[in-house]
Amino acid sequence: MASFPVGDEGNESKDVLLQEFEKSGKAHENNQHTVPPEVDDTTPGDPHQPYHHQPSHPQHPRYTGRTESEMGSKYDDEPCCGISLLKYVLFIFNFFLLLAGAGVLAIGVWTLTSKTDYTELLCNNVYYFSVIVLIAAGALIMILAATGCYGAVQEIKGCLLIYFTILLLLCILEIGLSIFLYVFRAQLQVELENCLNHTLTRQYGKEGEEAFTENFDSLHRSFKCCGSFDYQDWKTSYWNASGLAGNRTTPDSCCKSESDYCSPRDHPSNIYRHGCVESLRVYLGDQIVIVMVVFLGIGLVEMIGLIFTMCLYCHLRYESEDMM
Repeated sequence: MASFPVGDEGNESKDVLLQEFEKSGKAHENNQHTVPPEVDDTTPGDPHQPYHHQPSHPQHPRYTGRTESEMGSKYDDEPCCGISLLKYVLFIFNFFLLLAGAGVLAIGVWTLTSKTDYTELLCNNVYYFSVIVLIAAGALIMILAATGCYGAVQEIKGCLLIYFTILLLLCILEIGLSIFLYVFRAQLQVELENCLNHTLTRQYGKEGEEAFTENFDSLHRSFKCCGSFDYQDWKTSYWNASGLAGNRTTPDSCCKSESDYCSPRDHPSNIYRHGCVESLRVYLGDQIVIVMVVFLGIGLVEMIGLIFTMCLYCHLRYESEDMM
């Protein structure tokens, strides 16, 4: 049994021992209430560092044993409209749309360069304006198709939304122009009857109207016709009233065998006697049908692209919301 010294020194030693005993008792109690951190035996690294492991229960709804980058998107596994399928479909669609835009541009340029001579004889610029719109639409389709390809491959929602908006407006414009050209084609006969005779009688042969005169002569030669309604239209024309005709009944371009001053006689064996209105109406009507079909066809094809684009955009948006 330990003995403590008596006196003041003994009391001081006794107090020191009691304090040390109380400290050791509190430390022992604290150690009993402290829960050591769980350490995964299979976890490499320092075992004294806390490790927060992922749930390992096989029935956990989010557990797959793979990282998020390895798993990809859950929309990729959809059999009909998965993101991967939509990307490839939209890419292929825009590739062919790019080729179609190049074709539309080529048709517009060909129509503008080869048919301008006859369209200048008209009183309005509806046909010319339609061809200009056709060329602009072809160029815009090519740019838009490239934008759609990039947005689909890179999965950029903003790019897809811009592509969808412009494609929708372009589709509405093309279908609207198709309907307008259909109505204009039905009125083309009246337009030509009112316009062609008016321009013929007032502009042919006039100073400063050399281009118009040459275009009308070209119309005579190409369609083997003469005048607006018939060859007698030249009797009331400025060309005849001003004395430019001389002893000729029609311009030399109305002759079946053209030569200088070949038309003093208006016999059917010498000149073409039927007018150019009907021939020009058929010709321009066929050209309008080509432009109208191109507009309508491209517009309907673009509607398919609108569906695929919106599907891909919605899938990407839902995926980004799920990841938040």
